[in-house]
Amino acid sequence: MSQRRMLWVSRELRMAFSHEAVQDAESHWLQRALSERVPPTDFVFHFSQVPEDLQVCREILAEIGLTSLVPYVRVATITA
Repeated sequence: MSQRRMLWVSRELRMAFSHEAVQDAESHWLQRALSERVPPTDFVFHFSQVPEDLQVCREILAEIGLTSLVPYVRVATITA
């Protein structure tokens, strides 16, 4: 968990989830997202909204020492 960024990060799964995405999304969405097999060259970010500046994904990868990976952003399915 990155407290500064309010993210749950898994280097092994090559995924990050924002606090809002985990809190607001449907449980089956989270289960499906966690079961995804991310290609070894990629890192997937799950947010409840697309960040205003996608550079933040590259900054996070630098913080966790994975600058060689390609960031992808996915938006969570939010319950009404």
